Amino acid sequence: MSIRLGLLASGGGTTAKYLATEVCGPNIDGVEIGCAISSLTNAGNVGKMREFEIPTYVVRLKDFPDDPMGFGERILEILHHHGVTHVLQCGWMPKTPDNVTSAFKGRIFNQHPGLTPEFGGEKMAGKTVHDAVLRFRDKVLDATGRTFSKTVVVAHRSISEIDAGPIVQSGNVPVFAKAKVDDLQDLALPVEWRVMRGLVLDIRNDNVQEQQIPSLVLPGEGHLLAEAKAEAIAAAKKH
Repeated sequence: MSIRLGLLASGGGTTAKYLATEVCGPNIDGVEIGCAISSLTNAGNVGKMREFEIPTYVVRLKDFPDDPMGFGERILEILHHHGVTHVLQCGWMPKTPDNVTSAFKGRIFNQHPGLTPEFGGEKMAGKTVHDAVLRFRDKVLDATGRTFSKTVVVAHRSISEIDAGPIVQSGNVPVFAKAKVDDLQDLALPVEWRVMRGLVLDIRNDNVQEQQIPSLVLPGEGHLLAEAKAEAIAAAKKH
């Protein structure tokens, strides 16, 4: 089967550009990028994809008020028009409508900058995830003395529940004692690219394998995780 990817992105498009460079260049054969869809008009990924002459569309959730299935129908219309076989969510912010995850069941994947589901969920995206990781690190150290030396970035299957699908690729990122949010993001992003590249190769080779990753949250630390996530989400609202 010929592999044609559809890329869904909302932000700067760095992962999408990395994948386009790999797929459209000489590094990954047997795969094409059929189209890219942005959820924001001014997202950086729009221009980046057009550099590669990849058909690029903007589909905004706010243009489908109280109609998430209509939002999904428009996405599906574009994906089907370009013969997309697999969908990669690369910094995709809206909740993917159920009709999209259903149509591409087992063939739609999400990039996430933290271990899911524990550092996932509603409003947990981008720097908010890294902030939650660092807040959790500090809380665990204060409460138990345990050092928290790494985080994990993943690619997981996208299902109806946010960030709840099985993990299929992962990579470790060190969490240094004095690391700030921007530091952790800078360390994590290249690992996220490699994770997504590995996923593309697994898709091409029909070898996507689900992984069991040990939890970063130990028994009795769930309340510290909940506090860290709530504080990170509140801090993000202020910016």
